Amino acid sequence: MTIADRHPQVGLAPPVDSLERAAWNQWILHLANTVQPAFRLWFYPSDIDASGPMQAIIKGAARARIEAAWVRLDAHLSANGPYLLGRAFSAADLTLLMLMRWSRNMPKPATQWNALRDFASCVKSRPSWKQLCEREKLSEWASGRDATKAPGQTKKAPGECPELSLLDDLMCRRRCCNQRRAYSRWSCRIRTRSPGWKPGFSYWVTVAHWPSSSSTRKRQA
Repeated sequence: MTIADRHPQVGLAPPVDSLERAAWNQWILHLANTVQPAFRLWFYPSDIDASGPMQAIIKGAARARIEAAWVRLDAHLSANGPYLLGRAFSAADLTLLMLMRWSRNMPKPATQWNALRDFASCVKSRPSWKQLCEREKLSEWASGRDATKAPGQTKKAPGECPELSLLDDLMCRRRCCNQRRAYSRWSCRIRTRSPGWKPGFSYWVTVAHWPSSSSTRKRQA
């Protein structure tokens, strides 16, 4: 949600003051707070109980919750598709596709529902999804060859897909993750060695004194 709001030119979220924004918020929160936690239980039933029999019960309950979500989403897409917000593609669709991909090895994956299958094919045919799979070396769910063309949708060239520029930016930012983690540790040492430090000082250090290398971090800390 934060990324979509920070890059309004990409169109991954409706304007804040629009009626569609309420529906977008609803879908984002539903997927994150209802569907995604059920996958956590499916993949990691040991978080609840370490015994084999109990884990089978937990996975059964998680599967039932996930499949119930597919039924709701399939009905919505059948009546209001091709995307969650109708004809407007958004970040909510990317979230849904991610969760659908997680179900690919389940006894009844999301693509067993017709509208969800057509939705997945539609999103996978977008240039940004293909480029993401290439960069992440994802082979499963990488192809949109079985895509069913959505009503009113025209084939887009890579340069005409607005989220491609955002993908480039996010991939570049991700390459800095290790530096951020290392800097976080450095920042913590600075705070603990500075009696009477204040949050404002910590923020100022973050903005104005990013160490340029590991050796610099160690020397300054």
